Amino acid sequence: MRRETCISHLWSLTNFNFARIATQQGNRLRLAELINLENELIACRDADPQQLRKRDRAIGKKLEQAQTSRAALFLAWLDELGPRQHSSLGERVVEAYRTMQILLLIVGVLAGASAASATLAFDGSSPVNVVHFLAVFVGMQTLFLLFFVISLLPNRIAKWIPGHGELLHLVRSLSYFAGKLAGRVAEQLPADKSSRWQQDWHALRLRHKLYQKVERWLLYGLTQRFSLAFNTGALVLCLYLIVFSDLAFAWNTTLQVSSQAFHEITTVIAAPWAAFSDQAVPSLELVELSRYFRIEGQYQIAGESARSSNPAAVGGWWPFLVLSLVTYGLLPRMLTFLLTRMKLNSLLKNVPLDSADCDALYDRLTTPIIETRAIEPEEPAVTAHQPYAPVAVQAEVQTCDVVLWGEIALDRSRAELAVQQRFGWRCQNVLPAGGLDAQVDDETCSKLTKDGQEKQPILVLVESWEVPNKALLHFLQQLRSKSTPKRALLVGLINTEGNGLQHPPEREDWQTWRETLADLQDPYLRVETMVVTA
Repeated sequence: MRRETCISHLWSLTNFNFARIATQQGNRLRLAELINLENELIACRDADPQQLRKRDRAIGKKLEQAQTSRAALFLAWLDELGPRQHSSLGERVVEAYRTMQILLLIVGVLAGASAASATLAFDGSSPVNVVHFLAVFVGMQTLFLLFFVISLLPNRIAKWIPGHGELLHLVRSLSYFAGKLAGRVAEQLPADKSSRWQQDWHALRLRHKLYQKVERWLLYGLTQRFSLAFNTGALVLCLYLIVFSDLAFAWNTTLQVSSQAFHEITTVIAAPWAAFSDQAVPSLELVELSRYFRIEGQYQIAGESARSSNPAAVGGWWPFLVLSLVTYGLLPRMLTFLLTRMKLNSLLKNVPLDSADCDALYDRLTTPIIETRAIEPEEPAVTAHQPYAPVAVQAEVQTCDVVLWGEIALDRSRAELAVQQRFGWRCQNVLPAGGLDAQVDDETCSKLTKDGQEKQPILVLVESWEVPNKALLHFLQQLRSKSTPKRALLVGLINTEGNGLQHPPEREDWQTWRETLADLQDPYLRVETMVVTA
């Protein structure tokens, strides 16, 4: 239940498009399937690593004849896990979102209609002030649209906009205090619940890092959907009032604005349609006739009974107001809504299934299980019952860099054989780190990240019974900061004995490493056992 709450909270805050993330050929996943996959990956973190690998490798053997994509393989894996008695988490999230989508459209239409009704309210005692209408449906709309455009700008450009840096600082501060508050709440829970809560929190943060671009455009889609509904409701009510009631328009403001100046303002507003609709551009005569003074309760040029000397003329504002609403409200929101849909579809079509959890699953499905054996370089034989399947940490790369951490009882040749038996990789560099000399760690880090563009994974081999210390965490953080953001980092757990035999790590050791490294919140860092008994 806690796992489902964690995942559903992540996705319910967003507005996933319900079109298939992918084609009928099975090259991609639907939203519900993607959520189910993430939910199952989180569930795998609590399973025994030995049993988990055996289960998934058995499934992989059933599927190994099919030449399919990674996404299709994961979808088949979900099907092999067995049917659910009730609707899946992904289906429930999708259904909940559909309900939210309908409510959002209804609220948007009602809000737009209410705004139009308020700005066009006319009870016969005083005319409708077009300044109010323009302020709401031109001024505010343009301002909100400007905020939206600024939010799309890259940080290197947006940082020059006044106030942008302060806004980012405010968001970071709120996020920091929210995290601190959540930590304080977790400290008050019982030890087992606190540990579980922190694991769920780390999982949620990792998913945010993986899908932050998708989340961003999902939220954009929500705002633009509401804005489109708002303008649609406003336009419908505006046309209704114009057709079925006799509105009288005027303009007035406390500011000292002359008729000539106000005419120039309306001319600028009407510039987009002036070339093809002269009637929708207020003339200077209309502006002068419709100027209204509230104190006197009459138009500037008034006839008998303080009414306008040309009542028909002051009703001529409606084409200008309708086109203002369409041009500065409805059409831009249609464009931004289509933009968010297109961008969102593009992101969803290319959701990368290359996180540490996905790589670990692919590894379990495709890599044969190697029996416990002595690691002797003069006996390089590998189990011959089936060839090694490539582990797609980086699909085009079959080499890796290896770091021998601390006093691990492996030399280069044994390390190379261990990596070959476990992953089928060829070692490009085998370097030491984690000793008493911190300079060695820095040199190793520099060699492995010399140009910052390396793609081959880095495998850090450690004794599983050791406690992950600050030096190792710092070393991993250095590797990440100097490497590409998606470069795979693996910590391989080895439980060696003096006779050269390897054993799987104890489950408690495995869990300790998993929980400690989760604090780094690196979605492309994973812990692997180097031996799985058959």
